[in-house]
Amino acid sequence: MYTSTQDDGRDPLTLALDALPVEHLEVRPGRNVAVHVRQSAAAEVGSIFWVHGSAASMLQWEAQIDYFASIGYRCIAYDFLGCGRSAKPVSWDAYSQRALLADLLAIVLRFRSPAGLPNIGVGHSAGCGLLVRLQAQQALQFGGGARLDRLVLVAPPASVPST
Repeated sequence: MYTSTQDDGRDPLTLALDALPVEHLEVRPGRNVAVHVRQSAAAEVGSIFWVHGSAASMLQWEAQIDYFASIGYRCIAYDFLGCGRSAKPVSWDAYSQRALLADLLAIVLRFRSPAGLPNIGVGHSAGCGLLVRLQAQQALQFGGGARLDRLVLVAPPASVPST
């Protein structure tokens, strides 16, 4: 049964925020995003990058992060610029697909697992579009450093927005 507060008096949003603590990182000059990295207590078997949809938050991935971290995956989730706990600049250009894609690229490059361990991208809605575009961009660059080994697309949009 849903209640508006837990036994200790904290509301569900506060509990979710506590479950996914973040570090605010400058992923590119002037681009500050909230990033949650959960190291697995088990031997690392790879990394999963969790990419939420438009106007959403990494909080949607809390249960999945809990599970996959428990079986050995390092989990990396972030809030797009303008979403969740990330910076919210006024400039319209800050939210372009090109800018959001460059942020994702920077995060993947920074947190990739070492060679030999898989790097997996899981996206929802608009996050699927970013992951597909990242893969295509990296394939055109002859398998560049941010190419992910696998993608999981949850409710992808009918078409990927152009840059």
